[in-house]
Amino acid sequence: MATLMIDSLTNHSPLDGTNTPILGAAVDLNPQIIAKVLDGTVQTDLATDAAIDARFTQSRGALRLINLDNAAGAIGDALIIEWNPADNGQMTDNSSGVGVVFKMPDASDNQDIFARIAAICLDDTATAEDGELSFQVMLAGTVTEIMTVGSLDVQVGGGYGSTGVTVSTAGVIQANGAITSDGAV
Repeated sequence: MATLMIDSLTNHSPLDGTNTPILGAAVDLNPQIIAKVLDGTVQTDLATDAAIDARFTQSRGALRLINLDNAAGAIGDALIIEWNPADNGQMTDNSSGVGVVFKMPDASDNQDIFARIAAICLDDTATAEDGELSFQVMLAGTVTEIMTVGSLDVQVGGGYGSTGVTVSTAGVIQANGAITSDGAV
C-alpha cells in the first residue's frame, strides 16, 4: 500500500556505501520533506505506485478539507477531480468524464459499486464545452443511470425503462408516464 509520508521520503538506509552514518544536510532532508507535504508546498504523486488509503470509522472521518479564508461571498474549491489525458488527446463526447464511486460489500462480501456520480463531457469543443452530472445507482445488479443534470434540463428515471421525467430550464415538464401530485399541479 502506498503511503503519503513514507513514499515521499528519501531512503537513507543504503547510507553512502561505507557504513558511515549520514550526517548534516542529509539528516535534515526528510523532516523538511514531511513539513512541505503537510503544509501543501510540495506535490506528492503516488499514482504510479497505488491508491492512497485513508481509513475512517463511524466516529472518525478519513479526510477533512477546511477553508480558513475570511468569510466572503465565494465558493472555495476544496476538492478538484481533474483528468488531463497523458496522450494530449481529446475526450470522446458523451462518454468521457471523471467521477466518484461508492463501493460496499454485497452478501458474498465482494466490494461492488453501489452508486456513482460522474461529470460527463458532452462536447469538448473549445469555448463551447457542454457537460452534465450523471447519477447512477445499483439496480438489480447493474449500475444504472437514474438522473442527469445538464445545462438545459434535469432528466429523472432513465434507468427504469419507458417511464421518466424531464424538467427543462424553460420550466417545461415532460413525462413518459403518469404524473401524480399531492397538491396542485
